[in-house]
Amino acid sequence: MQSFVPRPPGRIVTQTDYVHLTRLLREGGPELPGASEVELALREGVLLASSSVAPGVVTMGAQVFLVGDADEPPTQVTLVYPQDADSASGRISVLSPLGAGLFGLSVGETASWRAFGRVHSARIVSVLAKHANARGVAP
Repeated sequence: MQSFVPRPPGRIVTQTDYVHLTRLLREGGPELPGASEVELALREGVLLASSSVAPGVVTMGAQVFLVGDADEPPTQVTLVYPQDADSASGRISVLSPLGAGLFGLSVGETASWRAFGRVHSARIVSVLAKHANARGVAP
């Protein structure tokens, strides 16, 4: 069983991500896994125009490079919408514990999430934005 570790408010959310994720949550309802965590980020995050978001912020479609616990190797994931998720290729859903933990954070910050009975954490070392999603292409 996976669950989310609460995070502080103030994530950076693009207007484009806000519109698409709000629609996703409205259509899928509160029973979607991770819905409450993403809804919190949308409600309490700092909303910016996509063109105003500084490089290094984890937005939808971004490739994120992480350094995890000491016994875990560095990893790369891409934050995607649930229908595009494929863990084998590193494409993680924004509604997954890790995805919800990363959404809206920036390089240098640490994401925390609960999975498989323990709390995990990873520091964001690099973010490459996917410009198509950052510029408003619908998911």
